[in-house]
Amino acid sequence: GMTIIGATTPVQALEAVRAQQVHAALVDLNFEQGRTSGDQGLDLVARLHQADPMLPITVMTAWSSIGLALEAMRRGARDFVEKP
Repeated sequence: GMTIIGATTPVQALEAVRAQQVHAALVDLNFEQGRTSGDQGLDLVARLHQADPMLPITVMTAWSSIGLALEAMRRGARDFVEKP
């Protein structure tokens, strides 16, 4: 019974949250090939949280660390998933 809204860029994700009611967000922390710092996703998490502070945001990454998980939570994520 859920509708999935795909976004391939941070801009598309923000537009979706601003244009309609979104019940949850699943955000990968790395978008561009060759970048593994998570900075892109962390920025998106902060911007999504700013747009809708009640939006549950789960982040995922294959490049996890405790520091990255803590930073994601600090920026507004509610959960952190390490991809295999």
